[in-house]
Amino acid sequence: MRKKLLLRGARMNKKNFHAEKMHLTDITLVEEIAWVIGDLWNMEKHLFQTIARAEDKKKHYMLFLNEIRKSRQLFEDLLISSEKLELKGASWCVIKHLCGDMVQSGEVGSKLSFLERFEEAGKCFEASDYFRNLLYLLIKIIKMEVEHAKVEGAA
Repeated sequence: MRKKLLLRGARMNKKNFHAEKMHLTDITLVEEIAWVIGDLWNMEKHLFQTIARAEDKKKHYMLFLNEIRKSRQLFEDLLISSEKLELKGASWCVIKHLCGDMVQSGEVGSKLSFLERFEEAGKCFEASDYFRNLLYLLIKIIKMEVEHAKVEGAA
């Protein structure tokens, strides 16, 4: 039954096979990638603490950290290619940190919600959405900069 509900409205045909959303209620591909990048970045931060506290397994955790970092880089490349971004300067770092902030503020909100501190939790969830909006704004600015450079180059 659940499978039927998930598939309803998401029938794929050649026309919409490559659509960014599988369903009207789905989030965009950019947002999906941003969440993955944020989760992997947070995993890296947790591993920093684990490595610092590890007695005799530091090297093993560092090798694991390297694999997580490689995975994050794959999704970073996917975001750059899917949005056709040409990044300059520290733009990529800002994107990465916005993804991380989006995830981390949601985690803090979840913890506060569990502690029944609902007003503070709501503010954290709003902050998560705000960081997501900032991410979209930054991507739009980068795209506009690229288009502006093309127009000036053609003139």
